[in-house]
Amino acid sequence: MSIHEPFELEYWFINVFSGSVDIFLLVSILLITWACSIFKMQMSSFLVLLVVYAALIATTTSNILLVLLILTIAPILFWITRRVVD
Repeated sequence: MSIHEPFELEYWFINVFSGSVDIFLLVSILLITWACSIFKMQMSSFLVLLVVYAALIATTTSNILLVLLILTIAPILFWITRRVVD
């Protein structure tokens, strides 16, 4: 058993809390979408943030299907949660 430092964030967030990189990316985009809708950001600001986040995901992972899924599902979830909050 190895000892992991408390500020080794990659280990804690990806391996311990999420289980894999794909699940972590989906959970993180859900968290970003939720926070943007709670703070009532405009759709254009959210889309810019989403495109930047998708570009970061595309450089770190080779799963293009996950990037396309995030780019299509996240605005829909943002619109739904925004309607619930208002």
